Amino acid sequence: MLQQENAPCHTSRASRTWLQALSIQVLKWPAQSLDVSPTENLWWIIKRFVSKHKPKNLEELKVVVQE
Repeated sequence: MLQQENAPCHTSRASRTWLQALSIQVLKWPAQSLDVSPTENLWWIIKRFVSKHKPKNLEELKVVVQE
């Protein structure tokens, strides 16, 4: 099951056809409701955590994000 924000690019005929071809179910979700999107909340948490740890290179960033 896929949860998405229903942005116009996600609801295009091509996108819907591709999801159907792969038998991917899409969770019913209000259009572009970022404030209630679990993904947006997760990104906010990750950004806050990364900014506290101040990684100096890509490898450190990978470690911090995985934590």
